[in-house]
Amino acid sequence: MKNNIKINIYKNMFAVCAVGTNPKISSVLDYITCMIAKGIFPILISLSVIVFIWGVLQYTLNSQDVKKREESRNFMIYGLIALTVIVSIWGLVNIFIGTFELNNASPSIQTVV
Repeated sequence: MKNNIKINIYKNMFAVCAVGTNPKISSVLDYITCMIAKGIFPILISLSVIVFIWGVLQYTLNSQDVKKREESRNFMIYGLIALTVIVSIWGLVNIFIGTFELNNASPSIQTVV
């Protein structure tokens, strides 16, 4: 039962990104940007938040040992740095998508008669 739930979550997360039956280079590039924006970034953000929370827990649980407190403080700092970098890159990707109008739509080609 748990495996089916996990599989359904991943299917739903990546179901938005689809390449048509006749893929072209532009549709493949749209698929890749969609996968990055809708799949990879949320996973990376989740991992960095988990690292930060792990550091906070270790910091509070090992409050007597100075070396372990230093190590857990580094975990918190690394988690915050990773979160900042990931969110910044995610914002840059969205600016790039908005600037060049990469909204997973095929460009219209006008014919000259």
